[in-house]
Amino acid sequence: MATDQDTKQRPKRLTGAESKARTPELLLDVAAETVAQKGYAGASVEEIAESAGYSIGALHSNFGGKQELSLELLRSRATTR
Repeated sequence: MATDQDTKQRPKRLTGAESKARTPELLLDVAAETVAQKGYAGASVEEIAESAGYSIGALHSNFGGKQELSLELLRSRATTR
């Protein structure tokens, strides 16, 4: 049986909708770090997906590819500054 301490230590499990909404945010964050470290040409979609903990299919499902991911990265970062 779970104790109060066990319950407090476990992170809240995300719903499917919350997880789906979080995926592009995480991919964008990792893409920003990877591009900053390696430049656009050195950053691969494979590395970005793997570093974020997702498959290449998840990246393509959310952004279509490297160019669309990069454009969204520029858009999202430009609007937050």
